[in-house]
Amino acid sequence: MKCFVIMPFGNPDLDSKKAHRLELIYSEWIKPTVESIKYDDVHPIQCHRADKILRPEEILSHIVENLVSADLVIADLSGRNANVYYELGVRHAVNNNTILISDNSLMCHSI
Repeated sequence: MKCFVIMPFGNPDLDSKKAHRLELIYSEWIKPTVESIKYDDVHPIQCHRADKILRPEEILSHIVENLVSADLVIADLSGRNANVYYELGVRHAVNNNTILISDNSLMCHSI
């Protein structure tokens, strides 16, 4: 079983603290939690996100392919990221096995 995670990545050059926090959310919370689940009492769920592939020029096709083919998608809506919203819309157009999560401390507030 395959789980694809869509979430903001953060830009370490612009805001290293936020980028680090987003990386920790994925690597310390989402990925280990998902991969600790065994879907047939033997095989763990495979979890990944698009920025972890080696070829950045192929990231868009990788995202679309996984939005269509993943058994499960986790969408982290923290930070109101337009790319995540777009990817969530694509996912809902083709499949609805999607879990939405959000961290309020990363949300943008307008005055």
